[in-house]
Amino acid sequence: SIERGEGSAATNGRQNAYHFYAQNDWRATSRLTVNLGVRYEINNPPYDTTDNVGTLLVSRDGSNGKYTGTLLWGNVNPRPDPLSGRVNEPARTAGYGRTLQTSDWNNFAPRIGIAYQINRLTVVRAGASVFYNSTFFQELQDKRKFYPYNTSQFFT
Repeated sequence: SIERGEGSAATNGRQNAYHFYAQNDWRATSRLTVNLGVRYEINNPPYDTTDNVGTLLVSRDGSNGKYTGTLLWGNVNPRPDPLSGRVNEPARTAGYGRTLQTSDWNNFAPRIGIAYQINRLTVVRAGASVFYNSTFFQELQDKRKFYPYNTSQFFT
């Protein structure tokens, strides 16, 4: 079998991210210091400056358990719409905006650290935290390679 792709997956991605941090150090004893902090991260979904992105929104009907899929795209659809057959349909974002996904607003990341001085030459330190990983624009690349701006054909 052979697979052929049509379209350009080149992106011109942008992302708005805001990070805030607060920390306090408490000297519990002359040998023990405790560090407490919290970080709050707002990592809005990346977007493409051309808005040529697409995705499949999968929904489940709670009353009957059936799944449905809706094709979304962020700009004018240059291909025939599978539902209407019309070309150049306007953006279909289902209220998600140009990124076709929602922002994550609950990224609170607590931090704690301790330092204990055993003697004049030795200090033991320990710390723990919550971290939020980034996909480094992978979700944007996936949406950029999706219908209607990139299509694949399979031949067997």
